[in-house]
Amino acid sequence: CDAIFDGIYNWPATRADTIISVECHKIFSISMGHDVDQDYQNERQYASRKCLPNGVWGWSNWTNYTECLNLLSIQVR
Repeated sequence: CDAIFDGIYNWPATRADTIISVECHKIFSISMGHDVDQDYQNERQYASRKCLPNGVWGWSNWTNYTECLNLLSIQVR
């Protein structure tokens, strides 16, 4: 799959038939300028995208940020 910007993060080119994951705290610190507390960096929560066997992004070109949203809810408290 070709590299893609999903509106939040620049996902790198990814080998076909692969799920790529990036730690949420890296996405927030790089793309959004939001520094996640050191305590929560150990939570190891990830965003992910799926590259299908045919080299096209799957999940209707959707990025799974579910775990990142959970991390943000912890940060707001």
